[in-house]
Amino acid sequence: MSSLSKELFLCDFKDIKHREFGFNFKSGFVRKKQFCSVEELVGYIERNQPLDCYVSIARYSNPKSMEGWLGSDLLFDIDISGGDVRRVYNEALCVFDVLRDDFGLDYVVLNASGSKGYHVLVFDDVIQRMSSGDRREVVDYLMVKYDVVHIDAPSSCDIHRLRRLEGTRNSKSGLFCKRLKTYNGE
Repeated sequence: MSSLSKELFLCDFKDIKHREFGFNFKSGFVRKKQFCSVEELVGYIERNQPLDCYVSIARYSNPKSMEGWLGSDLLFDIDISGGDVRRVYNEALCVFDVLRDDFGLDYVVLNASGSKGYHVLVFDDVIQRMSSGDRREVVDYLMVKYDVVHIDAPSSCDIHRLRRLEGTRNSKSGLFCKRLKTYNGE
C-alpha cells in the first residue's frame, strides 16, 4: 500500500530546502531529513515507502540539525478525542474563518489530519516569526471568544512541530491527510 496519494500538496512549502522532514518506518522514526526539491522528496517516499510522512512547520537555515530558525507556519491542531465529530469539524471551520476574517490572514488551509481531527494552517509571511507565546494568545482568543474547546494548545503553540504531509497516509487509521478548504486571499 503506497504512502502517497495523487493529491500530494507541496505547493505551500516556503523554501523546501529549509524544511525538516520526518518519516516513520517499521524500524523506527527518522527525523532531520532535508530535501532540495519536491522531486527529491517524492522520490525518497516512493523508494523507501515510509509508514508515515511529516514536515516541519518551521524553516531552518540547517534543517538537519534544526538550527538557525527562520520562522514557522501557524498550525492549529483540533482533535476529535472525546468530542462530537460534527462539533469538532465546526470548530475547525470556525478557526479557519476567524483567522481569515478577524485576523485578516490571506493564506489559510483546512486539512483532515488523517488521524483524529483537523489541522488549520496559515502560511502568511506576517506570522512566520510569531513566538510560542504569541501563538498561545491566538489559541486563548479562539477558546474564549469562539468556544473552540477541542484545540490542542501545546501542539498549536509549538514552533518546531512536525505535521503530517498532505496527501500521505496515516499508518494507524489508513486515512490520508487531505486538504478540505483553502483561502488564498480571494
